Amino acid sequence: MSGKKVYDISLEDREIKEWRASRRLELRNEYLKELQDPRRSDIVLDKGWLRFYATRVQLEHIFKQTPYNTFLMFAIIGGTLWCAGTNIKRFRDKKEHLFRTGQISYTDRMFKFH
Repeated sequence: MSGKKVYDISLEDREIKEWRASRRLELRNEYLKELQDPRRSDIVLDKGWLRFYATRVQLEHIFKQTPYNTFLMFAIIGGTLWCAGTNIKRFRDKKEHLFRTGQISYTDRMFKFH
C-alpha cells in the first residue's frame, strides 16, 4: 500500500488490502521475470487467465439449469425481441399512415421508387 495511515477502514480490511497488494506485486514480478528471461523457449502463460478459463470450463458445475432459469431466459430474450418488434412496427405504421393519407408528399419522402 502507498501509505501506512489509512483511517477509514478496519484493521482486518487493511490487512486484506495489504495482502492483495503484496500478492499482486509478487505475481507481477514473477510474470516480468518470466517475460524478460533471455533463455525462455516457450510462451509465458498468465496464471490468472488460466484460472479464469478453468473456472469457465467448470461453469456447468456451478450453474444448474432449472425450469425457472429456462423460463427466465426465454422471457428476457423473448420480451426484448417482442418490444423491439413492437416499436419497429409502430414506427413503420405511423410513417405508412402519413404516406397513405398524403400528409407527406412523394417528393418529400426519403426513399423513393425511381
